[in-house]
This record gives sequence, structure tokens and C-alpha cells, in this order.
Amino acid sequence: MSDRGLVREISAHARPNDAQYLNTIARWERWCLEHGEDPLPSNETVVLRYLHSHFGDWRPEYVRAIVNQLNRMHRLAGHGRLTGARTTKYIQALRRVVGPPP
Repeated sequence: MSDRGLVREISAHARPNDAQYLNTIARWERWCLEHGEDPLPSNETVVLRYLHSHFGDWRPEYVRAIVNQLNRMHRLAGHGRLTGARTTKYIQALRRVVGPPP
């Protein structure tokens, strides 16, 4: 099975109340395909490009939720953790720029 097929397979086994997770995975896959990247397995640099492409639209708390969902997908596929220290630093910098939640 291709990794793109695996993204669909993982999505198909999500719990019914995982609508946000499924939406995140679908958006991630679409963005990757539009930018010539493989959604699975991926790497932290691609995730950072994806997050930064939404700079100004997504608050740090939402970015953290997206990162958690992408890490979940990657782990379920047997690829281990997708993000690390650079993503944490990006979210911290985003928090400084954007400010606290309203």
C-alpha cells in the first residue's frame, strides 16, 4: 500500500468523533500534494513549511493541536514522532508574535 493510501486507511479507522482529526489529515494531504510533498512519511521541515504557510490565519493553540494530530497520524502509521524541538520553537515564536489568546 502506498503511503497516500495509508493516510486514507488511518483516516478510515478514526473514531466517529474525530471529525477535527480527519479534517486536519485531509487538509495536510491536500497541501502536501499541492506542494509536491509526500504526506506520509514526512519530516519536520515539511511540517514547518505547512504551518508557516498559514501564518496569520492560525493561532498558536490551534497550531499545537494540528501538530499533535499530525504526530498521531505519523505514529499510527509506524513512522514515529514527526516533529521535535524546531516545531516547539516555532510555536513559541508564534506565541510571542501573535500574543495571548483573546
